[in-house]
Amino acid sequence: MHDQLAAYFDGELDAARQRAFEDHLSVCPDCTRELAALRDLRTALRDESLRYSPPAGLDGDIRAAVRRASPVSAARRRWVETLTTAAALAAAVLLGASLAPVLRAPSATERLIAEVTAGHTRSLLADHLFDVASTDRHTVKPWFQGRVDFSPPVPDLKDHGFPLAGGRVEFLDGRPAAALVYHRRQHVINLFVWPAAGGRDEGLEPLSCRGYNLSHWTGLGLTFWAVSDLNADELHDFARLVRDGSR
Repeated sequence: MHDQLAAYFDGELDAARQRAFEDHLSVCPDCTRELAALRDLRTALRDESLRYSPPAGLDGDIRAAVRRASPVSAARRRWVETLTTAAALAAAVLLGASLAPVLRAPSATERLIAEVTAGHTRSLLADHLFDVASTDRHTVKPWFQGRVDFSPPVPDLKDHGFPLAGGRVEFLDGRPAAALVYHRRQHVINLFVWPAAGGRDEGLEPLSCRGYNLSHWTGLGLTFWAVSDLNADELHDFARLVRDGSR
């Protein structure tokens, strides 16, 4: 599977192969470390200090240097100056083109939004919403024991119109995550949960990606991502109920 690492990193795998590779990542520390190193490298290369802007007056300096070094006719001097300037511009264009894919790489937050959205979409396309299918939180919550290294909250929201449907394990942000599945009429809501990197709680943040609505927040040392094609207001209500019920 190691030969698929670069394709996975660049987002070039189809849904089935991406799912298979993520399953491989959950049991292969070498690939997990290499993937993390690639992500760190991409983040480092986006550092503003790598960007080069020519200093003001560079064009005039080049022309003056050509005049000093080559006492030729005015017509030939203009031709040399034009050629030299064109070469400098061409070199700058080539340098910019070579760095553009890296410099335009998505931020860590953008990458995570895309990754979470892909996890939601993949579960629908691959018909793999559940590893455990149950409307009983006392069945779903214990199922995660031994499968993830934390205890995800599993609130019962059926009285609020968001019945629990089941759960599964996903691989997001370089680690196993709990995926809790809820319904709202005919809409599916994926609630992804995993330990937060920092200790600071963050409020609800509405987002959107590829036609899906998302809501993100952190609390109790956990990070939460709710994703659905449900309208933004109802998804926000769902997220608020989960957040308040998990406190």
